[in-house]
Amino acid sequence: MTTEDDYRNESNGAFIWIDYLLFGLFLCISLTVGVFHAWKAWRNRRIKHQESNASKLLYQGDGEMPIIPIALSLLTTFLSGVTMLGTPSELYARGLHFWVYYLMGCVAFAISGFLFLPIFYNLQCISIYEYFERRFHSKFCRLIASFLFEVSSCFYMAVVLYGPATALAKVTNVADGKDWPWILCIGVVCTFYTSIGGLKAVVWTDTIQAFFMYLGVGIMIVKGIVDSGGLARVFEIASETRRLETATWLNPTPFQYTSFWIAIFGGLAFWLSLYGLNQMAIQRYCSLPSERHAKIVICITVPAFLVLGSCACFIGIIALSYFYDTCDPFYRPGDYKIKPDQLVILFAVKMLKILPGLPGLFLACIFSATLSTFSSGMNSQAAVLWEDFLKPLFGHKLDNDQVALLNKLLVVGFGVIATALAFLAPVLGGIVQACFSFMGALSGPLVGFFFLGALVPFAHKWPALISLVISAAITVFLIVGQTITKPYANFVFPSNTTNCGPNVTVPSNELLDSMRFGDPDAFILFRMSSYIPPFIGIVLVIILGALISLCWKDPDCYDANGNYTDAYRHRRYYTLFRKPGDSPDELLDGQLSYELQQKAKVHPDKKHDYKHEHTVGDFF
Repeated sequence: MTTEDDYRNESNGAFIWIDYLLFGLFLCISLTVGVFHAWKAWRNRRIKHQESNASKLLYQGDGEMPIIPIALSLLTTFLSGVTMLGTPSELYARGLHFWVYYLMGCVAFAISGFLFLPIFYNLQCISIYEYFERRFHSKFCRLIASFLFEVSSCFYMAVVLYGPATALAKVTNVADGKDWPWILCIGVVCTFYTSIGGLKAVVWTDTIQAFFMYLGVGIMIVKGIVDSGGLARVFEIASETRRLETATWLNPTPFQYTSFWIAIFGGLAFWLSLYGLNQMAIQRYCSLPSERHAKIVICITVPAFLVLGSCACFIGIIALSYFYDTCDPFYRPGDYKIKPDQLVILFAVKMLKILPGLPGLFLACIFSATLSTFSSGMNSQAAVLWEDFLKPLFGHKLDNDQVALLNKLLVVGFGVIATALAFLAPVLGGIVQACFSFMGALSGPLVGFFFLGALVPFAHKWPALISLVISAAITVFLIVGQTITKPYANFVFPSNTTNCGPNVTVPSNELLDSMRFGDPDAFILFRMSSYIPPFIGIVLVIILGALISLCWKDPDCYDANGNYTDAYRHRRYYTLFRKPGDSPDELLDGQLSYELQQKAKVHPDKKHDYKHEHTVGDFF
């Protein structure tokens, strides 16, 4: 039987000086990349004596970024600490259902690449929410969407920052195991190199960090299979403990923790909000020389995304086999019971501490995933705040150097906000649920807003806004209720607990089957799966927006005989049903804003060149 001394000593000596040295070198590399690109941009401006677009350089890297770094940057941005820590823990505790979510991520890639990417690339805008101003001819629509993005991203960044910090605090002796030093470390490093180096620093740092991520994942899988007794034993234990069956639950009710159908629709909605219709993704696509380059990035990222996501899932199954002959970490007595987000760190420490330096390498792997997401989020939030809120007010009053300085200060501001919010993250529960909850509460309706604009040509401003507000209110209500009541807090599949002592009890299979449908005392709507609200948000916006638009027709789009006017054809230009006679050049409130006048046509440097002959330089 595992004793208390075993629990106390399992991570002692895991991190020694060489591990902290390797980790420190990794942080220095990330900072150096930011400093280098800041110096390079400054040198180019001084040598060439050219006035460049400061915000474009900071947020789109001058529009000439190579393919491979952008693809790696996308992967490391969205497969963050949620992937490295949350996904294996979710597989360990509740089974294989989460792998289906990664399958739906590939579908989300295809939808974004073939349906929405041509629209956004044509716009050539730094903020993707400019689309709403053009589509609905309303600055207010643009500002509302931008505000929802800023709020949801702040919470998302806080969750991404908090997860690795609390996990690492468990197995290190820094500040007596407190998580605040790690939160500050990530926040300060990311904020520094993102603010001074812009998108180029983010992308190239992500490329370096991707190497650490893949190396760490590979080492854990190989070493874990060997220590667990082989691949056959890993899947045998997963089957015995019911981890494999959750991916095949076909009950269609949404009032359960998960099922195959919840994973299909919830996963598609979530990944669309991350990869397909998100500022962080579109900003990278538009930093490439052509739309063809952007589609190549998507084709490269899809298989890599599925492989890395599957590896993260597999680590959870390996950890289950690894701990099977000891006490299940989730059922340990007293203070030795670990949090779900600490499972992977504990697994890595116990497995890798036999070789000095390997724990430090894994520490760098975890921080790589977190740094990439955090830096990308700050860069995108600052881009939206500047383009949508500040630039129209006084952008014309500032010179290029002042614009660059202000935008860098915006990045610093968002870094400070996210770091502060990270200290509130413990109330959110596990990072997977928190990520889905707060991204889904507002990002789901935003994705629906994009779908409404692209799929429903007759939808106009006020019906679109009404449907967005109603949908966001409903999803926030569901998420807040689920966060407070926690109806699935006890739904965790047990492993082998025979070595945990005589006072440990585990639920029977019958009780687990009932716990799958949530706490019966909780309000029925709060027992809805936390993975469903993003999908509900999308569907509600599309249906409500279309129905209200049918009943409340826009008089500007129809003449006295009920025929379509030029205004309707102008708005249809920004949908998937564009026709040859449609044009983007409609007046907005009497005349186009200066910003829209400059962007009414495709940027001359970025044409849809499908005959482009790619060179090695395009990829690197």
